[in-house]
Amino acid sequence: MDPLIYVAAAIFLSVLFLYSRKPQAYPYPPGPPADPIIGHIRKLPRVKLEEKLHEWAQEYGEQYL
Repeated sequence: MDPLIYVAAAIFLSVLFLYSRKPQAYPYPPGPPADPIIGHIRKLPRVKLEEKLHEWAQEYGEQYL
């Protein structure tokens, strides 16, 4: 068979795949910047977690709660 058919099929399938992917429904909520791999573990306090979460809610907003 003609190699042009394979190239055209590959391009068609690539375009079809790119347009069939659904974008993320909602963006991530605002919050403090996270560290790579471990996320926010280093920033969470060992005691009085509720106070820290309340502080972040005041600072970054509560629109996603």
